[in-house]
Formats: sequence, C-alpha cells, structure tokens
Amino acid sequence: MSSILMIVTAATLPLGGDFVRGDSNSDGRVSIADVYAGLAYLFWEESPVPECQAATDANDNGDHDITDAAFMLSYLNLGTSPPPPPFPLPGPDPTPDGLPCESYGNGSPLSDPAARLEVLPGSTSGEDGLATVTIALSSSAPLGGYAGSIRLPPGAVQDVKRAVRDLQPPDSDGKMGGVVFGQDVIRFSRVLLQGESITAGSSIPVVEITLCLAGGLSAGDYPLELEAGELVDYATARAIAPALGSSTLTVATAVTGQAECNPPPPEPIPVNAAFKLQDAIAPPGGEVTIPFVMRADAPIQGYTFAVDFDETVLEAKSIEKVWQKPAGTDPEYTFGKTIFNNRDDLPGSSGLAEGYLIGAIIFDIEELVYMPADTDNLALRFHMKVKDAAPDVSTELRFLEHVPPTGQQMRNFIWALGETASPETAESFLLVDCLLQILPDGAVFVRGDSNTDDRVDVSDAVNTLGHLFLGAGPLFCTDAADANDDGALDISDPIATLEYLFGGTVPALPEPHGAPGSDPTPDSLYCYSRP
Repeated sequence: MSSILMIVTAATLPLGGDFVRGDSNSDGRVSIADVYAGLAYLFWEESPVPECQAATDANDNGDHDITDAAFMLSYLNLGTSPPPPPFPLPGPDPTPDGLPCESYGNGSPLSDPAARLEVLPGSTSGEDGLATVTIALSSSAPLGGYAGSIRLPPGAVQDVKRAVRDLQPPDSDGKMGGVVFGQDVIRFSRVLLQGESITAGSSIPVVEITLCLAGGLSAGDYPLELEAGELVDYATARAIAPALGSSTLTVATAVTGQAECNPPPPEPIPVNAAFKLQDAIAPPGGEVTIPFVMRADAPIQGYTFAVDFDETVLEAKSIEKVWQKPAGTDPEYTFGKTIFNNRDDLPGSSGLAEGYLIGAIIFDIEELVYMPADTDNLALRFHMKVKDAAPDVSTELRFLEHVPPTGQQMRNFIWALGETASPETAESFLLVDCLLQILPDGAVFVRGDSNTDDRVDVSDAVNTLGHLFLGAGPLFCTDAADANDDGALDISDPIATLEYLFGGTVPALPEPHGAPGSDPTPDSLYCYSRP
C-alpha cells in the first residue's frame, strides 16, 4: 500500500460534519489530486474553495498550510504515517478546531476521454548501463499534476538516478513530488505550483527518468508496464483516471559493467550559517525566554527549525515571531507556521516524538524579502515554563533532524541563494544548542545591580542592554536588573539606572537599594543565591 498512487475510497460519502482527512477535493478518495487541491486553495485566488476545509488539514495540526502537502506527499510517496482519524473511512473530527465542514462528499472525479498516461518506447546501447524512460500525457484541458507507477522486469534495474529532467513545463522550479524506486517498481508524481500548468494536447512528454541497469543484463526487449496512473485537472483540482499505455525498453547489447547510478553529493552550497539558542536560567515553576538567533553570510529568505526539549522538565507556552518583514512589503504572500508539542506520554525525554518546537517561515513567495547577511538576526523567542516539581538540574534544548511519529517532517535549514542550505549541504552550518540551568530562587539582591558585582554603575545598564538586544547571556538576577521595580524587564530599566547615576529624573532606585535585601514587591522575576 505504499504506492505513490495510494487511493483510499470511502464506503459512503456522508454529508454534514463527517469527512475523510486529506480528501481536499471531497471526492471520497485520497490521492495526488488532493495534494494539488490543497496547494491551489492556499496560493491561487481563482482556485475552488474546498467543500470541507477540515479535510484539508491532513496532519491534523489545527490549520491548513503547506505542511499538509508535505505530509500527504510523504504518505503517498513513501508510505509513511497515514493521516490521523477520520481516516480511511468518513467520520467526525475527534480534534475539532476552527476549520469548517458544513458538507462533504459532493466532489467527483472528472471524465476526459482524451486523458492518457503512457510510457514511451525507449532504447539504449547498454554500454554505459544507463537508460532513459520518458512519461507522456494526453488531455483535453491543462493539467496541474500527475502520478503513476511502472512495473519493471525483476532484477533488470538496480536503481534510478535522483536527478529527474522535467520536460513540461520546461525549467520549472514550482513543483512538488518525486520519483521513488523499490521492489522493481518506479513511482512518480508531480504537483505544479505558482499557477503553472501542463498544456493540453496529445502525447506530450513531461518527464525523463534515468534507469541504472543491473550489471550483466542481457540484450533484449524489456516490458515497462504502467500499472496505475492519475491526472489532475488544473482548473478544478479534480482527479482524472487516464487510459494507461505501457511500452518496452530495448537494450541493444549486454550490460557489461555496473553504472555509477547516483554520483557523490554535489559541491556544498556556498553558504556559511549558524542557528543559536541562548543559555538561560530559571527556577522551578518559573517562566523563561529562550532567544533563537540565526546568522549567515548570505541573505536569508526563509527557514525551518526543529528543536527538542525535555518534556519531563519543561513546557512550551508560546513561540514569538520577533523578526518581521520590513514595513511597506505585502503581507499577503508571507508563509509562517510554528508548532509546539508538550505531550509526555512516553517514558523519559523521547526526542522529537514529543516535547518539541518546530516551524517553517518563508518571508515572501513573490518579492525578495530577507534577513540581512552577516548579522545576528533575532528570529524567534521560545517562551517556556519550568515544571513546578522540576529538580535543580540543567536541561538542554537541542536542534534535531528527525521525523516524529506525528508525520510533521521538519529539519533545520535556511533558504538562501535560491537554494535550501542545511548542515548536510552548506559549506558550514553550525547548530548551537542551549543549556537551561534550573536553580532555586535566592531572592536577595541590590536593585539595579544587573551584573551582581555589589555596586550599581554604568556597567549594569550596559549588561541589561546586552541581554535585551545584543544576545548576551542570561542574567543571574532579573529582579536586580528590574531597576524601576515595575515587575518587567525592558528598555525602561537601563534608562532608570542611567537617570539615577547621572542626576536625572530618578533620585533613587526602589528597595532593596544600597545593600542586599529581599524584594518588598514580589513579582514573577527571579534572583538566585548570590555567587
């Protein structure tokens, strides 16, 4: 069932609140057409509105966004985790959210007598052990996507090349999908983005797939059986069942050697980047903010992240998007989704299976909007709470590359120079985890003494400013840095310190002032035992 054409058909198509998760075009089946339907609704104003918007939330994260398309392609291509219930049969949403579903099941596949998906005849000398398979489409109207699977003779092919040549539309970067090889089957799919389509016509070549033939393969004709296929109508996102055309591959001479199917990885992307989480301190039961800073020697147009924390010790409260698009840019084409998970069902800290922070941010899909290069950019703040019963220990927040059981596949990379640069593909990409120290609250301090050196001077104002705006380390006593005693740490505190020092409008700082003491106005700020 791990076919790229995996189709799940509901036994009935009820109206009302029942639906099949992932069935964006409401035809009772989950297939490549639903990936296209969901993306079209996200990005193209002229696309049809899904009858049941709750069904478009394929990964059940409470929203419809581009992560649903990635989730569906992973499921259909690779047989990874299926959509959460209701699936594969219609049913009510066990996790209701704000997405409506007033009706469901009124969609239907589209009939097109001209629709055909075929493998064109191929031939190769066999000398280099490589052969090319070309897929062609026929239709009476433009298409937005397609998928299919080709059955190969057992043992004739060792692998397929990762590089796939798209013929229609030519030179298009606006696509999602892939080619998968396994157990003598090639599975392929393409979904077009950015309003592009495949022109209507007869036997139009759309993609070339390079086969790496098995060493020792004899000369002869080998069947290429197209055993399944689907087309997607560009205008309506409805599935089309095409006629299927199989073919043969002629190998002129025996394959004497073993082809180098997938060469070594390409040269690294010329980007040097870093993700950094800043260390912090918090007491049991207290709240703490973890800044997330990123830097690269090229402009950053977007990024994704995946951060793990120990869910037995910490709880995520919110993810604050700090870096925003410049004023005057169009907010319509911004994509940004962040998710945190606080589940603690598995024993211990279980990696990204639970207890994680993930997200994807693209600043603009039409205009050139980016974080500046060679700059420490404060991208996000993770607002966390230390659990009341947490021991006095240190705990880490870590960048991880992982696919959790929820299916929400997230990695750590930036989008720069027109490419996605990750720790595996960039010239260098540093991931700096952070350490959160959990210490008891000592509650004895000197008001204004931000750097805890037992005196109040200009260095304290500088220390607070560095913590707030320059990415300096954690403050040992935020209560002391709260120079104006308003219960919050912000720009007004170093200003109050300077006004006090240089005879401004602040004649004296609030108690405890002059000598260490406890806070007469308790608040949520903390102060640990003095070093």
